[in-house]
Amino acid sequence: MAVTGVFAVQPAGYVEQYNSTYISGWACDKHDPDYQVPVHMWSDILRDDKHFLTGTESKLPREAAVGTACASTHSNHGFVVNYSIPANLIDNKWHDVHVFIIPRAGSPKEISNSPVKIFFGASNPTQNPPKPPSPPASSASDPFDVIPTPRPMIENDLGPKPPVPKVIWERCDDYMCY
Repeated sequence: MAVTGVFAVQPAGYVEQYNSTYISGWACDKHDPDYQVPVHMWSDILRDDKHFLTGTESKLPREAAVGTACASTHSNHGFVVNYSIPANLIDNKWHDVHVFIIPRAGSPKEISNSPVKIFFGASNPTQNPPKPPSPPASSASDPFDVIPTPRPMIENDLGPKPPVPKVIWERCDDYMCY
């Protein structure tokens, strides 16, 4: 196991396809790269009426670039999940669906392009999801000179934290460990 600290979690991943019944992508923890992390999807976590939608494991084979992005010895970090929106959540509105990795040690963390906007309705939406605000215009002449504003890191309490593993490190001096 390559965990480098008690709560060293570094999420990597991407939600590639999604709608009201399907979500797919890839996910991993770069500090525990060969572990195939569980993935949880939650709706509207920043509101009082947050709901757990579904969960799965990221263990499906993916392209070699995914293994490289995860710093893993393999590329089996893909996930695909079919789910049903609970009837009490169908309100014909757009919702933020957040995708989290659940590491072996440490708190759940959101992957990079999460949340995604999903329409919770009985029929197809009549309008597109609301667009995020545009970044401020830059006075730079070269578009590559613009430095994007980083998204704030989101930490959410998704329940009890796993127990801290007891790690006893061997003491080594001059090629001898005891």
